[in-house]
Amino acid sequence: MGRRLRAAVHLVHPVTHEPVILLPGDEPDEDLTELLTHPEAWEEAEAAIAAKPASAGAEEVAPEGDDPDAAEPEPEDAPAARPRRRKSQSAE
Repeated sequence: MGRRLRAAVHLVHPVTHEPVILLPGDEPDEDLTELLTHPEAWEEAEAAIAAKPASAGAEEVAPEGDDPDAAEPEPEDAPAARPRRRKSQSAE
C-alpha cells in the first residue's frame, strides 16, 4: 500500500508538465511522491505526531532572568510609540 495524503496538494507533473491536483486520501504514484517533501502532507505524519511523547519535542528553556543580554520586555498594556511627523520642506 502506498502513502496516503492528508491534505490537497497542487503540483506540476514532472514528465507531462501538466498541473496535477492530489486530494486527501489519494495514494499518488512513486514519481509524484518524490516531489512531495513536506512531511505533514502525509497521513503517517499525523500518526507520528500523535505517537510522539510530549517530552520528545520539548525544548529546554532557560528560566526567565538568566540571560543578561536579553532586552527588557515592554509591558503589554503600554501604548506603542507613535512615529514622529516630519516637517515638509515647504514648512521650513
